[in-house]
Amino acid sequence: MISGPRLDSTRSCGQPCDSALPRIIQHSIIVCLALMMLTGCTQRTRDIERRAPLWQSTIIDGELWVQAFNGERHKLQIEGQNYHPLPSPDGRWLAVEVQRLSNLRTLRIFEHTTNGPRETAINASSHLWQRARDADGVDTDNLRYPAIRVVRWHPSSHALDVELRGETSDDAPYVKTLTLRIDTLIK
Repeated sequence: MISGPRLDSTRSCGQPCDSALPRIIQHSIIVCLALMMLTGCTQRTRDIERRAPLWQSTIIDGELWVQAFNGERHKLQIEGQNYHPLPSPDGRWLAVEVQRLSNLRTLRIFEHTTNGPRETAINASSHLWQRARDADGVDTDNLRYPAIRVVRWHPSSHALDVELRGETSDDAPYVKTLTLRIDTLIK
């Protein structure tokens, strides 16, 4: 004899019941809710993966290597002794603060492409210091201890706030914060 859910109008204890059908509906609803929750969790996981950074970086033997989200590793062609890579919120861009042996601190911007990282056509550091010269008339050629520091990426990933600092020839500190739009670095 095959046993299974009872569909008659009596309980297994022999007492009458309205129907076993409501219990089947309850189980079906529970299964549907569980599937909906599982599908929703899967979608949230996909959203998190989509927003995950496309760059991971490491310094090996004094050289900056980046690993793309797909697992490919690339050595960035940067001369320096210290690096501070900062990926944009959407993962498309990588801003790299570079400290050169002369203590000069520069900024390089790379785009994540299918062929690996590609530096922007226009040098970010030169562009920023030229803007400082134009805006303030500061003699950037004679600025001591010039440094560039990324303050933050804008949430849109289309711009970042950058702080320029140094010491003028008359020992006065120079500090300026500028917004660098990425589209100004692309030809």
